[in-house]
Amino acid sequence: VLALVVLDSRTHVPAVPEAAARRAGKAFALKVDADKDGQLSEAELLAAGAGGDRKHSIEELVSFHDTDRDGKVTVAEVEESWVMLSTANLNAERHLSGRPSQEL
Repeated sequence: VLALVVLDSRTHVPAVPEAAARRAGKAFALKVDADKDGQLSEAELLAAGAGGDRKHSIEELVSFHDTDRDGKVTVAEVEESWVMLSTANLNAERHLSGRPSQEL
């Protein structure tokens, strides 16, 4: 799932609360959106994974992120995927540590 969330870019997704995850996810997606149109084109998706070990096809990346099923990946959809992974990891860390959330 990590590779899908970060578009095969090897970018680290920290386990942080939702507000911080949202900022980081949006910043990542905006960086990928080279032409700043709010959508990630095939070329932009390919460029995001440049230098990485491309593990997923464009179709897989679109299918994973395209939550409204319009055939396009938006900055908001990538941001939401990032938030999902980041907060899930944080919740798992909290659960496994047995510590209250304010200690993490």
